[in-house]
Amino acid sequence: MIAVDVSVHVIGVQTVYQSLSHNLPVDDVDFWVVDFFENFRIKLRMVVRGASLSLPVAAIEPGQVYKLTAYAVQNGVLDGMYWSDGYVYDAGQASIEFTSGGTQGGSGEAKTFSGSVQIAGKGVSRQVVAVALDTEPPYLLAQTQSSANGSYTLEWQGYAGQMLVTALDDYGADFETGLTIGVGDRVHPAAPNGYVYEAANLGTLGTEPVWPTAAGETVTSGDVVLAAVEFWRPKSSGPFSV
Repeated sequence: MIAVDVSVHVIGVQTVYQSLSHNLPVDDVDFWVVDFFENFRIKLRMVVRGASLSLPVAAIEPGQVYKLTAYAVQNGVLDGMYWSDGYVYDAGQASIEFTSGGTQGGSGEAKTFSGSVQIAGKGVSRQVVAVALDTEPPYLLAQTQSSANGSYTLEWQGYAGQMLVTALDDYGADFETGLTIGVGDRVHPAAPNGYVYEAANLGTLGTEPVWPTAAGETVTSGDVVLAAVEFWRPKSSGPFSV
């Protein structure tokens, strides 16, 4: 699940972070998924909110060349992808600049890729996104929703090369006083805490409550009973050669 504003400790030593500004649009976006690739494999994944990102210095090798990709999440994955090719970290940096790759489609032979999304051996429903890596710029190749048992099939046209598949949990809507939601709808707090909150009944939200932070605990806002559900970080598999 997402841990926010918590320092990671390894053998009692606090991880060092470097704050870097970026040019990713942040209006009307819940968060950005930013991946650092080394030879098509993810070296580092960050969930980024706001106008800066906190780079864990120990996770990046100075002098190593990385390809970066970034896509936005707001009620699902938004169209379009940003990227940075040939990124090299050094301690004097103040920012990371991304380039918009726009939205790309394909043509040619129809192709598919099937798999399953599981947590602790149990299939789950998740949004599934495929990124075409073996091209410049990289782009969102296909996306779908896995079934309740976790199975999914991605479909696209034309592309052949390396592909990364990522499953994303449902982050829900921004909490908003007066918002009407139904059974099973999710909302997330104004200050992320690693949980989302699922409605047990149809109703209208009141003021933002003090959020419980244990799975299954409930709180009432307005006339809606909300249950805490762990929010899982985006999880990837691959790259796959397609």
